[in-house]
Amino acid sequence: MSAEPQHAPIESDGERDAARGEAAHVPHGDAARALPPCDLVMKGGITSGVVYPGLVQRLAANYRFASIGGTSVGAIAAGVCAAAEYGRQGGDPNAMARLDAIMDDLARPGFVLGLFQPTPGTRRLFETLTSAMSPRVARARAGSRLLVTAAQLRWEVVLGAVVVLAGLATLTVASFGGLPAGVAAALAVLIALPLAGIVIVGAGLLALGLLVAGGVRSLDRSGFGMCPGMPQPGGAGDALVEWLHEQIQTCAGRTTTHGPLTFRDLADAGIELRMMTTDLSFARPVTVPGGLGGYLFDPAEMSGHFPGRVVDAMMPATVNDPREAARIQYIPTDDLPVLVGVRMSLSFPLLISAIPLYLSNPDTTPPVMRHLFSDGGISSNFPVHFFDAWFPSRPTFGVELVENATAEDDDVFMLDDPSLPLPPRRREIGSVLTFLAAIFDTLQNWRDTLQTELPGFRDRICQIRFEKGQGGLHLDMSPDVVADLMKRGRDAGDRILEEFDAQARWDQHRFVRYLTLMAELQDNLRSSADSFGTFAPDLAAGLPGVTIYREGHDAAWCARAAAATEALLAVGAAWGPPPHEVDFDTDDVPVPEPAMRIVPRA
Repeated sequence: MSAEPQHAPIESDGERDAARGEAAHVPHGDAARALPPCDLVMKGGITSGVVYPGLVQRLAANYRFASIGGTSVGAIAAGVCAAAEYGRQGGDPNAMARLDAIMDDLARPGFVLGLFQPTPGTRRLFETLTSAMSPRVARARAGSRLLVTAAQLRWEVVLGAVVVLAGLATLTVASFGGLPAGVAAALAVLIALPLAGIVIVGAGLLALGLLVAGGVRSLDRSGFGMCPGMPQPGGAGDALVEWLHEQIQTCAGRTTTHGPLTFRDLADAGIELRMMTTDLSFARPVTVPGGLGGYLFDPAEMSGHFPGRVVDAMMPATVNDPREAARIQYIPTDDLPVLVGVRMSLSFPLLISAIPLYLSNPDTTPPVMRHLFSDGGISSNFPVHFFDAWFPSRPTFGVELVENATAEDDDVFMLDDPSLPLPPRRREIGSVLTFLAAIFDTLQNWRDTLQTELPGFRDRICQIRFEKGQGGLHLDMSPDVVADLMKRGRDAGDRILEEFDAQARWDQHRFVRYLTLMAELQDNLRSSADSFGTFAPDLAAGLPGVTIYREGHDAAWCARAAAATEALLAVGAAWGPPPHEVDFDTDDVPVPEPAMRIVPRA
């Protein structure tokens, strides 16, 4: 029985045409710039990203996107969304409607799988894994499908297994030659069948082992990913990065022969774009583009990951000498092509190659160290903290992709009552594989999960739920499943607009954020007062023993700072229960309780 979910008819042609008609009439030019602003953060999930184009079109009818962020496939959606926003604010009436062409591509049978073109050395391994992971293969048969496909690709192993089986059959028949025919045949079958099974399974395991060993050796040479993203020998059609470049340029109102859309272009139009990547060499998340300051790139290496025009756009304008152009260059954070940021966030381990950058340090050997950047989802797959402020000036919507939903779950979910918690991300653990998957899920997502549960965050998050066989690493979903997921994206956009269509809901959201902020300020100012009391006299005296950070912080500054800080803490001390007028530490407060900390900016 197929593992792919069965669905009712998705949408009629008329419904699809109506959706396209709405996208064609999304405000543009001055009308777009006059729309109320919002922020949008999108979660990663490989093929689950097919939900995003329709969602973006729905929201664009009522909002302009001031800030857009995402990770992995969410970074793809963020980059394309930012390009379309740039295009429509520039006066292009069809910028948002061009997302329809993206959806048409994604819905074509085999298109998504064709974007992932493996290197020659990993092709066999890639074909084996994608065959076994197909949603058309029941999970119970995935293991046997894996072995069969591996054996088919390693014909020499199959030939060896046939020779061994023939030898076993000959020996078995010879061993019982003196017995009556019926008895000999029965004994031969009892002995030969188990041996044949062992040989067949062993041949499959050997073939799989040889494929994995060969693939691993090739992965070392291809940036630890089977697919670099650019065209490979044997590939047909556009590869992933080429296709993305075309979509970003088209949505921005440019052709691929024009200069690539950059983060500076977006910033000049009042659009902020952020995405997350992971510096594996430093074991830390890096926000693109700002976090890339100080890193260098090798133009020759980059040409294996990006089209030539994109690499050329990263080069300093002052570089004219070919010898100088061949040397490593600093990453242009402000003028970084959007495509580069998207690709650095989308480097799913072992599937898509990591991107190499460099850091210069004269105190190390060698003085320039190589760093590998992999998928942003390793460190933050749902960076809902992007664009957050102590007190919001506009809504920041988050779109979360939830896997392993059941047929009884709503396809799209958003809280009606923001005082209630989000449904927990619960999974059944009944085998070693699900146990290990739960460990990986926790390691990857616990920070984002806790963040989404906080009051003032959970009420602006829309969950799009996926059943087994949908999204994720299923690169060859059927057109019906893709169409169903696209519809869920449009439904999610409608749900967000429905929940935030009134001033009352926005005031309610801000009131929750106000209570949360002021309670934390009150608590932290109170707790700081005692510890600052022992430090205040030394600060007022100018801290003569302190030698660092003294520029702009002389003795006179220290004296003024001591007095001003004591006044600030006195204000905090005035909050509280009677005889004070305002107390934020009451029983009726948003839960769970947050914590205000100083953390690195990411």
